[in-house]
Amino acid sequence: MKSHFLFILVFILNFLLVAKPKVITATQNRGEPLFFSEITRSFAEEKGKFKLNTFLKISNSRLFFIKENQNYKARYFVNIAIFAEDEEIPFVQKNLRKEILTSNYNETLARDIEHSINETFLLPEGEYSVRINLTDQNSNTLFPITKNLSYFERKKHAVTNPLLVKIPFKNFNKDSLFPIVTNTISENENAGLFFEILGEKAEEYQIKYQVIESKTKQIIHQNSYSRTMQRRISYELFKMGLKNLESGKYKVQLEIKIGDKNFTREKEFYVKIKDITSRIGNLSKAISKMIYIAPADTLEYTLKKDLNYQKRWFKNFWKKAGKNKNLNPDLLIEEYFWRVNYSDIHFSLMKKDGWKTDRGQVFCVMGEPDEIKNNDFIHSSNSNREAEIWIYYNKNLTFIFEYIGGEYRLKTR
Repeated sequence: MKSHFLFILVFILNFLLVAKPKVITATQNRGEPLFFSEITRSFAEEKGKFKLNTFLKISNSRLFFIKENQNYKARYFVNIAIFAEDEEIPFVQKNLRKEILTSNYNETLARDIEHSINETFLLPEGEYSVRINLTDQNSNTLFPITKNLSYFERKKHAVTNPLLVKIPFKNFNKDSLFPIVTNTISENENAGLFFEILGEKAEEYQIKYQVIESKTKQIIHQNSYSRTMQRRISYELFKMGLKNLESGKYKVQLEIKIGDKNFTREKEFYVKIKDITSRIGNLSKAISKMIYIAPADTLEYTLKKDLNYQKRWFKNFWKKAGKNKNLNPDLLIEEYFWRVNYSDIHFSLMKKDGWKTDRGQVFCVMGEPDEIKNNDFIHSSNSNREAEIWIYYNKNLTFIFEYIGGEYRLKTR
């Protein structure tokens, strides 16, 4: 009887330990998030109420697939909970269980195979907290996001935040519209903005917008037009002039005038290199940061060429690297430039970017060490120096960085 009780107790403890997922927040996440999301407000026909819209998109490459017989299966669970202000019990919530099944292993790594979720909630005006938890059930990992928002219909004029959408949008239906939640488009791909205006019937309004390159502040495209409200809510969907934009970060600035009220709204978005899913801003700078993994003379030659040549070289380099490692090239790009960005954040000096430091170089090539020992001292013939020791157990490698002249330098002997 006692042994039976112990067995049940051990089973319960093991179940609790297994059932509790590992939580990875946005700040802890490596590279792009497990899923992209857009949480927005829109107007309702019934006064005193509004619509809360949740849009989620997740690609196969972000999920953990396990093999079952001749197939590969991913399973994930989504909980969307909306809490009224200062309440601990959800005002409303929705649970969704999803399974993805494929017989093609390459599809488990595909970033262009995406799955979308759109849930809309009709709510009374007030302040709310939206909590979305997505759990990858195969890896038992939880990815949470939270957003606070409010809606009070105290004025007769209002404008929603714009959504980035693909153009052309055939058979436009606002209720089935799904935005580009990654806020990323390919080169030469057209996109537009969708937003709503609240006013009075027969009232005129004016819209002016500018597409601006974020770094240089250069105006790429601008336009303006006027319309008349046909009903209490007007739905705006217009195409932006985005042809021939180079890869990088941009934003749209909106100015809406209705009655005696002026509204401004902004929407940031990225243009990525065609056929490369990762966001690469300035391609020349990205290529120059590949000095640790590509021959210097090849990079020098490539950087002297035009943009089209650089794009072809960049794609071919990572395609070959992916083939050699039997990995998705986009995942390799994302990992390497995540290491570059991490180095810039953690290892930068006053006059040197982090990726150019000794620690940055090792981090870019080797990745995260298994263990870092701090505040050890290395004895030399002249003095004891502070050091940082990086250990890679699986590779049987150790790197020692001595603190010399205000920076950590790799000890070569």
